[in-house]
Amino acid sequence: MTAKSIGNIDNGTLPIEQHVEVVNSFGQEGLWELGQYICNVLVPEGQKHKKNRDQLLEEISSHPKARHPYALLRQCLVFFSVYPDIHTRPLPENYYFDLAVRVFDAELRQQYEQQAVDNSWNVTRLRKAIRDGVLERRERRRNELGFDLKVTNWWYFNSADPRFGKSSFKGRIAGQIIANGLYFYTKSGDVVLDPFAGGGTLGDVIDKLDYFASLTYKMYDLKPQDDRIKQNDIILGLPEPDSSIDYIFLDPPYGSIPKGYYTSSPQDLSQMTSEAYINSMKGLIRECWRVLREKRSVSIVVEPFISGNSFFDLPSAIRQEFLDMGFAQTGKVYLPNQAMRRGDMMPHIIETAKQQRFLLSDCRELLTFTKHPSLINRKKQTRG
Repeated sequence: MTAKSIGNIDNGTLPIEQHVEVVNSFGQEGLWELGQYICNVLVPEGQKHKKNRDQLLEEISSHPKARHPYALLRQCLVFFSVYPDIHTRPLPENYYFDLAVRVFDAELRQQYEQQAVDNSWNVTRLRKAIRDGVLERRERRRNELGFDLKVTNWWYFNSADPRFGKSSFKGRIAGQIIANGLYFYTKSGDVVLDPFAGGGTLGDVIDKLDYFASLTYKMYDLKPQDDRIKQNDIILGLPEPDSSIDYIFLDPPYGSIPKGYYTSSPQDLSQMTSEAYINSMKGLIRECWRVLREKRSVSIVVEPFISGNSFFDLPSAIRQEFLDMGFAQTGKVYLPNQAMRRGDMMPHIIETAKQQRFLLSDCRELLTFTKHPSLINRKKQTRG
């Protein structure tokens, strides 16, 4: 199909229904042509009406009559953008679709193309080579860094790396999560703080991975598990000077934690009501603001609290408290539940959820916020 503009712009709006009709007419054999239509027709018309390409593609893919999802439209756009000269290429069109949407390095795409030509690969063999290349580069990167680096906001690990933390500690966090947080939010020479140190996982990550050797860490807990961790009740604040910390990692206990799971102390956050917990977190967030240096970050692990018909959207509540303090949200990562995915969740819990018809939490969130004094100063001026 030859791409061409259809219809006229009436009353300053795009003829979305007409564009949807044209987009629907492209099948699996016309993905490059669909990309051409998006680039040469939709995007320019959208720009005339101050709509960026993502807004336009979302509007088209969400139309009731649309057949193609947003992700495919984006892939077709990339396909045409990478290979506008596809008709001069030696391989069939579908090979180049895979190269465009699966290989982001231009030089590497050329290498795969040449290998496919020289070795008469079919498209299945090409896809295998691309997958093998991804795994090889991931393994090489893991060997260089000492851990599995994630480059999307979906951090799933089959199990906790045995090098980090104490296997016997209740509530142990996977060290790979902390390692990725340190990679993205610290730089050489930084001072890192963990107020909920638990079994010392953060300290193990820094002590055992050469990549983080320049970092200095400070760990606290209500009930220290080793000599590196100092005793501190978070309710009373953070025992650190103002503007002295570069990155804070928070993994506070809460959610479907049974009474006495960690301690029987009434000051144990995991034993508090949701109202008391949020009030305590307000104080902690103020302390994070106080001890953080400007333009540095704090990350917190949270998940919705679901118990029977009771639902508490803890991530949203925590996010609002950080924003109210003047932080800017600069990251959101999803942390799938390991036990749930491996099938290790206790059968009686699953059976209870089925019988009582409530959803179990399958995913935590790692929310990151950055201290920007200009934001809170603007808020004060607005209120004044």
